[in-house]
Amino acid sequence: MAGWAGPASRLASVSGGGILYDVAATSAHSAWAVGQTGSMFSAKPATMVERWRGGAWRRLPGPTGASGGSLDAVAATSAGHAWAVGQAGGPLGSRTATLIERSNGTRWRIVPRPNPASGGSALYTLAVTSARSAWAVGCVAC
Repeated sequence: MAGWAGPASRLASVSGGGILYDVAATSAHSAWAVGQTGSMFSAKPATMVERWRGGAWRRLPGPTGASGGSLDAVAATSAGHAWAVGQAGGPLGSRTATLIERSNGTRWRIVPRPNPASGGSALYTLAVTSARSAWAVGCVAC
């Protein structure tokens, strides 16, 4: 992971391994990054959330269902409120379901979401309009 702050930029490693797919920052001192543990072909990855508070990245506990999951995108409305989307289940192509998580600044929780296909669905990106409202797009039967 790299943060760009001109000539003083530096790389930071992902604690405990994994893959990060997206980052959202609300200031130089507040950012969220999301992804998954393991590799992109892991049979049962777990969702991963990293938090930047101006000094270092720190992994946060997040909800991962019994079938695993991955977070593909994150958006934040403030330093304490963020949304993330992805898929619940194993690698894409297996029986996945859409996944939406929201942070209230204290903890992440899974929120109700549509699952229009039984073969596999995922959400890839989102836009947030407030701490309580978001739009997401992805694929159905993918």
